[in-house]
Amino acid sequence: MCEHTRLDQYCKNCTYDFTPIFADVKPIFNNSDYVVANLETPLAGRNLGYSERNYSFNTPDEMATALKECGVDFVTTANNHVMDRDVVGLERTLDVLDAAGISHAGSYRTNETPKPFVTTIGDIKVAFLSYTYGTEACFNKHYLKENQFHMVNLTRNQELTNPIKRYFLIHRSIPAKAFRFMYRLVSPTRARLDVSERKEKDTYQKEHLLSDISYCKAASVDFIVMCLHSGGQFNEAPTDYTKKTVEFCLANGVDAVVTNHEHRIQGTQLSGNHIVTYCLGNFTSDYGISRNPMDRHAEYSALFHLYLDKGDKIRTKSSVTFVKSHLNEEGIIVTTPISHLYRLCDDEIRREALMKDNLWCLNTFFGLSLEEAPMQEEYAAEEYLPH
Repeated sequence: MCEHTRLDQYCKNCTYDFTPIFADVKPIFNNSDYVVANLETPLAGRNLGYSERNYSFNTPDEMATALKECGVDFVTTANNHVMDRDVVGLERTLDVLDAAGISHAGSYRTNETPKPFVTTIGDIKVAFLSYTYGTEACFNKHYLKENQFHMVNLTRNQELTNPIKRYFLIHRSIPAKAFRFMYRLVSPTRARLDVSERKEKDTYQKEHLLSDISYCKAASVDFIVMCLHSGGQFNEAPTDYTKKTVEFCLANGVDAVVTNHEHRIQGTQLSGNHIVTYCLGNFTSDYGISRNPMDRHAEYSALFHLYLDKGDKIRTKSSVTFVKSHLNEEGIIVTTPISHLYRLCDDEIRREALMKDNLWCLNTFFGLSLEEAPMQEEYAAEEYLPH
């Protein structure tokens, strides 16, 4: 992510340089066969206005250049900010990614036929699916028309498509506020549901997802990864809707699900031969650094490493590296492995704080309650998850 408050940090002489964000993780990326990231911002161009307020993103094209230079091979674009600059911004983002040499999936141009992204990594054929619960359409007012539904992979209808419901549930007028006040009295649980958790029709979207999985099977893909954007905000655990969506994917042939959107590290689990990780964090953000919440560990994230070995059947193992977004000596937010910060720190109090936070990351990701653990760059799942 790249919030509006950060853009000036990376601007020098009217040009942007985002490469410092990734300098400390570039060696890890360079040691990987294939690097996947969630690009949670359009690259819609200066004319449509760069990010200038909360929750409405548009980042300079130089972000794509920095991603490519640090070793990112592929990005998912199906997330709740894909339509922040409407269809024109969505399409231009894909043009910029293509020009930078970064593959992508999740959103598509007007004249494109959506399909999973399939690539061969070593001798293993891997497919990546990218889907999102919604596009914030009820807030940014950028609803897809019927002939544009194919442009974003959704797990259900865009949120609050009914204009009457939309008015009473989010409008700031006095009648709408009065309705919400009464609604909270009558049904406090339902009234406080986040937009991402409200029920929407999903028949068309499920059919589309099933057709994507069938496409992968017909293409003789060895391994299918679903990159899913779903959940609430800073929740400690995945929402019921997210868990149900994950279960649907696994039941219909997906091998691994990597979920994001919650803005903080959640857990991972092995389900038979399936691997599921819930939110990996933001990777880069100003949450927990210069904006609230300051108490949810939102500045910490996980780099999830997936190892595939092709024998008679695909064998898998996984591990994780914990990283921290922080201000460097130049006052720029960068992302650094916690182990690297710990090794270079000569302040004993700060070292203890890093060790404590690293333990929180480890316990949260693997669902443990360890009282201590060694500081490592990489933690193997087979050592920490139940067999």
